Amino acid sequence: MIRGWQFFFCCLMLNWVLTGCVSNPEITATQSVHTPMYKPVDFNLYSDNSTKQETAKNNVTISLFKPNKTPASETAVIIFPGGGYRQVVIEKEGFQIANQLNQMGITAFVVNYRLPDDTYSKNNSSIALKDAQQAIHFVRSRAEQFNLSPNKIGVMGFSAGGHLASTAANRFNHTINSNLSGQNVRPDFQALIYPVISMKRDITHPGSRERLLGKNPADAKVALYSNETQVTQSTPKAFIVHAVDDMKVPVENALRYTQALANNQIQTQLILLDNGGHGFALKHNFDWMQSFRIWLKNNQFLSN
Repeated sequence: MIRGWQFFFCCLMLNWVLTGCVSNPEITATQSVHTPMYKPVDFNLYSDNSTKQETAKNNVTISLFKPNKTPASETAVIIFPGGGYRQVVIEKEGFQIANQLNQMGITAFVVNYRLPDDTYSKNNSSIALKDAQQAIHFVRSRAEQFNLSPNKIGVMGFSAGGHLASTAANRFNHTINSNLSGQNVRPDFQALIYPVISMKRDITHPGSRERLLGKNPADAKVALYSNETQVTQSTPKAFIVHAVDDMKVPVENALRYTQALANNQIQTQLILLDNGGHGFALKHNFDWMQSFRIWLKNNQFLSN
């Protein structure tokens, strides 16, 4: 039997070899991301299960990007852009990513989720998670309408959006919105790109931590939002990309999360890039999006 640390070491070595030795041309996405294949359709995330007053308060947009490729796959990716829980970088880490997924035949949804703010909720730390869970429900409940498989709906997050995506991937049994009680809000897979994972001071992104939890959060709250401590054997499979020279969100976030996933026998691919820093999105000479496509195919989430 391969122990967790052995799996972790093999994963690191394999992906370091791949990213260090394979020569990849600049990805074509950077040349075409400003020419959408499909004009997105915007929906109010809460329009179907709230009162009019609640809908007005929960004015959250989810944008649907459908591929022109025929036949399209039955796979969907729900995207949570980053922004340090201070803003939502929706163009670079949302719309451009959706366009690239469309070229792979994948339906994409971009969520302009709410940021921690007392205006919206007494428990402002959970407002983004509420939107993430609602987004998963929104897509899965409309799977037939959008020609999707309800068992091929995953999440993708960048930076702080990676924290949100990984939170949704681990806390699906605790729905924030009471209307979703008993509903399946577990994503089928998670893709995390230079993610914030932990709220622990030694490795977290300080700005994300303060905006999400406040200046002096209780230890229990820090642990609850440190997703490396929340992994169970029910956590979905993971695809993770992080640059070792990331000075804003230390690569230790990805390493600790991968270790926790390995300890729980969760299939994971971790790609460590030797350069790129933070926030590269599609602008990197390693085509991680192509690696993601192969990962989806190898895990039967994509057939072509």
